[in-house]
Amino acid sequence: MTVDEVADALAAGARLVDAHDGAAFAEGHVAGSLSIPLEPSFASYVGWLVPFATPLVLSVQDEEALGEASVQLRRIGWDAVLGHLADGIDAWAASGRATSSFPTVRVDRLVDELGAGEAGEILDVRQGTEWDAGHLEGSTHVFVGDLPERLEGFDRGERQTVICASGYRSSMAASLLDGAGIPVRLVARSGVPRALRSLASSR
Repeated sequence: MTVDEVADALAAGARLVDAHDGAAFAEGHVAGSLSIPLEPSFASYVGWLVPFATPLVLSVQDEEALGEASVQLRRIGWDAVLGHLADGIDAWAASGRATSSFPTVRVDRLVDELGAGEAGEILDVRQGTEWDAGHLEGSTHVFVGDLPERLEGFDRGERQTVICASGYRSSMAASLLDGAGIPVRLVARSGVPRALRSLASSR
């Protein structure tokens, strides 16, 4: 789809799902788009985070990724895929339409900040059982699947550093916060288990 076609579709109620990895999404994306990196659970999270049968436009790395994303969506009965953004974020930005980005942080840097009391607000978006098994002191827990209904509860003056176990679910959560105008920083690779090990070894 051309930039104009995508813009018209979004204005009519379609949702743009970006299947690039979380770090690439953070670097630059269509403002308001949803990050769901292309992994085997891609379609499951689309079904969790987007109302079923909402028309979708995809932003993908290449034709192979487009095929995989489309197959996964068809397997869960999601037939309302309108197309994909031709030439991706570069074409969108060149058209002068709104883009967004947010910073990423390495988990070891976050551990250093925690030790110095400088980490700020940390949002853990893992499942409840993972949280119960161990989490970063002072962090807040909201499972990524519940986040769309909880966005109004966040202070738009406070930056959230979003973390999960690997960077996969945190990229989705960061995109939801960013789209809602909430300042965000993403732990794009690794996550809570490694941070806990690092904190334990430093004591």
